[in-house]
Amino acid sequence: MTHTRMLCAPDRQFAGRLHDLMEQNDCTTAELARLTGISHFQILGYLAGKTPDTMSLLRIARLFEVSMEWLVTGEDGAHTPDYLLTASA
Repeated sequence: MTHTRMLCAPDRQFAGRLHDLMEQNDCTTAELARLTGISHFQILGYLAGKTPDTMSLLRIARLFEVSMEWLVTGEDGAHTPDYLLTASA
């Protein structure tokens, strides 16, 4: 039973990160579907906690310019921190 819960938790976390990215970018599920080629129903499934396949992860990561690792685990930083961008300017 614990093993099942552990497998579900990352999916819910992925759903939260996807939701946050969509909200930050004013992106609807219909727009995300159109821009990535992923079906609207699949995206709704991901937002409900279903596990995306590798190609879907790649498409979403590229669209929002985040790493696949961050989408899945929440680690490896989503974006380049602002202080690094200003330091190099």
